[in-house]
Amino acid sequence: MTRRDANECIYCSVSSYSVASRGQAQVKELSSNLMTCLKCRSKFCNRCVQEIIELVETAKKIPASVKREDLSYNQMKEISSRFLSGRRTIFSGPCCSFIHPSSSSSSSSALMKTASPNPYTPCNRKKSIKEFRSSINKKNPEEFDCPSEELIPLYQYFDNPKHTSHEGLFLPKENPADQHMRILTKQKRRNHHINHINSSYNPFSGALIIPTFGLAIQGEVTNTHWYCDHHGFARSSVDGTPDVPHCVLSHDSARQLHESNIVIPRIMGSRTVINLQVTSPENPFTSRNINVEVIDVNQQLAISSIKTMKGENVLDLASITTMSFFGSEDIRPDVEVTIILGHFSIDTNIHPKLLLLRFTGMLANCQYSVKRKHEIARELYHQLRAICGRQGYEITRRGGSSGKVTNVSDHDLIDCIHDVPGLCPRKLRGVLILRGVFTYFLVYRNVKSSSFVCYQYPPPKEGGSFNLPSYLIYCYPVLAEFGYLKMIAIEILRSLNSHRARKGMSPVAQGILQCESMKLNQARKLYKKCDITSEQRNLYALVTYFNNFHKYSMVCHPVGMHNDHFKAGDESLENKILMSIDINSGRNKRLGRGGCVMGTQYVYALLDW
Repeated sequence: MTRRDANECIYCSVSSYSVASRGQAQVKELSSNLMTCLKCRSKFCNRCVQEIIELVETAKKIPASVKREDLSYNQMKEISSRFLSGRRTIFSGPCCSFIHPSSSSSSSSALMKTASPNPYTPCNRKKSIKEFRSSINKKNPEEFDCPSEELIPLYQYFDNPKHTSHEGLFLPKENPADQHMRILTKQKRRNHHINHINSSYNPFSGALIIPTFGLAIQGEVTNTHWYCDHHGFARSSVDGTPDVPHCVLSHDSARQLHESNIVIPRIMGSRTVINLQVTSPENPFTSRNINVEVIDVNQQLAISSIKTMKGENVLDLASITTMSFFGSEDIRPDVEVTIILGHFSIDTNIHPKLLLLRFTGMLANCQYSVKRKHEIARELYHQLRAICGRQGYEITRRGGSSGKVTNVSDHDLIDCIHDVPGLCPRKLRGVLILRGVFTYFLVYRNVKSSSFVCYQYPPPKEGGSFNLPSYLIYCYPVLAEFGYLKMIAIEILRSLNSHRARKGMSPVAQGILQCESMKLNQARKLYKKCDITSEQRNLYALVTYFNNFHKYSMVCHPVGMHNDHFKAGDESLENKILMSIDINSGRNKRLGRGGCVMGTQYVYALLDW
């Protein structure tokens, strides 16, 4: 502290403004009635202490348990009682209570700072991120000419159906255990990175857990074979199907389950192969046939029994033994699409839930070499991380997907506030931080008024939501195929419902189809007005129009148990692709979301919703 700070309250002093807040004027005249923290010599005035307590006690968003148990807030109440008794010192105030001494040495931040958008050019990190965020949406995609060898011929999906089928390029993905062994043998032959590779494939790593239906969908992430998954987990106001809670297994839990040598069965349920006539996204008068396998699974747990698992992503042996695995080895070699439908037998609803729609492959797998796909995954990570969330951090999801507040997340919050200018208008010493179960509550005096305010943040994570710039669709055609496959998925579901209606069966994903079809029809209208002569770029324009109706997210962590939510009146088909990159992070092994076949690379997911 400077000499000037020594006689000022840390909560109302001008010196506690952060650089980004641009605070200049003193909020109120300083009080000479100050309390001193003997540990760090910080000062607190009685006026600020009383106003903070009044705000916290009247704030409905702060749970009663936090007001009763939070260490920092209890220290604030202790200061208030000391003021009343005439004492002016306290051994340790709220300024020294947020990071508990017992956790400071054993825990550290798990956050990886947002990297420069250009992974190949050394530059000032924060300056390059700021410039990239301000310029990317101003770039005109029409001025960018993607090299011809980079373009993905999307028109082949309907112009050459055999080429984009199981009889052509869409071969089944290699069994992940076999792939792991093949790569490990090659690595041993080269004697390179042997100590960093797991001796066996971990099927639990990055697994998507759906406890309601006793299903675990393997991650099996590798850039040698990209694939798109589509989900419909959210509550539907159209067919009345409830939310389906889901999470991604934590790294520690996945490792422990793998080391236990437990074996769980493959997916169970009835299977039906259907040949569907599917309409082209760009032209409703063009169609093709697609072989689809539908797997029907039954409900295992009542949704109400899973509510207590909110924010959790740890499963013990007893829980995992009741589940079954689904992965690439469960996909038939003679189909292009696999669909898993969940039927409610405990929570009564006649309509099944769309748990998964997976395309066997992508044209991108044939268009690019493995080396180029590694480069694309790395470049996309750097560029999208720079524009997502709050300068690369997810700090808005409060439904449990960011997990629970922990000692590690305390350090993550401190790191995030330091790294993101403007996230908090005061320096941390001028902020009271309360710890909830799923969120933090930041209380500070507003720099533009004389009142205290309270903001709520979940544990910060790498990633966040963003609007996909059109420019990047033309730069990285895999993003165009990613969006195009979502449009085909909509048409597949529409055709599937027609088939089910003829069989007297209940339709699937009615709310999703209703909302997504409206967006697709609007995109088609804009597409018809498009005057681009190249058929290739024309389809990219269609994807661009369609994407403008959606948001994207980058997920770089194993999400906690949560439900998906959309704005009132809107339902969306979640579209997901997983990619992996090499990250040199010193001694700490960064796994990101998890699911890498070799267990050595950082995995991130791109979601289109």
